[in-house]
Formats: sequence, structure tokens, C-alpha cells
Amino acid sequence: MHLRHLWPLAASILGMASLSACSAISNYPPPEQGQPIASASVTTLTAQKIILVDANGHERGQLGVAQGGVGLALSDPTGKPRIAMIIDEGDHPGMTLYNTNGMPRASVQLSQNGDSGVALYDDTGRCHVAMAVSAVGVPSVTLFDQAGNVVRSASK
Repeated sequence: MHLRHLWPLAASILGMASLSACSAISNYPPPEQGQPIASASVTTLTAQKIILVDANGHERGQLGVAQGGVGLALSDPTGKPRIAMIIDEGDHPGMTLYNTNGMPRASVQLSQNGDSGVALYDDTGRCHVAMAVSAVGVPSVTLFDQAGNVVRSASK
């Protein structure tokens, strides 16, 4: 089972989407000075992309739908990715966790044939452990060395 990094797909999905808020939201006056935006009463927001920003206006995440699927990507205050969750165009979910340098450290994925898998990476983003369970329940574990060569592989 091939476990791919999810951030590029999530970034592509979220980057291609454009905000399309429902017209009802424009009927609400802006919040009063010092009043949290969340106090504006909106029961439904329709959008293709929502950008999340912190109190200083720095982008911290995106939730979006675009050609290729739907995803949620969250970053640290410097803009480096920390987590990405997607459902690709084939309706297959996946999630990747990133270290403070924005490198993947762990990912979980369900493939189109029903296999599930987990991959664990070193601090440079190199995969060292891949575990999978096939749709019919056959487990496998593969260990990789620093060069990406298979060191050990076990399957039932």
C-alpha cells in the first residue's frame, strides 16, 4: 500500500477553492468595536473555502472544497503545516501530522480498495515504518532504512 503525503493535496484542494458565502451573511451589520465576530448570529454559511486567521490576522488554517476533494489544513503561527485531513475525489479519507519544521511525521489513509494504513516518518520526512491492513484483514508491516530500502517486511 502506497501512503502519500496529504499536505500537497490538501493545499491544492484548499488553494483552488474560492470563498462563496451565502447572501444572508451580508445582511448582518459588522460587529461592534471589541465585540467578538462569533456573536453575529448566522445559522448557515455556504462556502467553498474558509480561511481561519488568528487574532493578528495570520492565516492558521483552511477548510475547503475543490476539484480533487475536500480538506482541512491547519498550520502553526509561522505558516508551517501541522495537520492536514482530506477526502480525495474517490471518497478516500486521509490525515497527516507534521513536525514543527513542516515535515510529515505520521499519516493514516484508507485506500480505494479498502486497505487501511499508517506510515511513520523521521524528522526529515523519510518513511521508516509502514503498516497496513487489507480490506480482507491481512496485516503487513514494512521497515525502511535511512536510504528508503526495505529492511524487514512481514505479512500474514
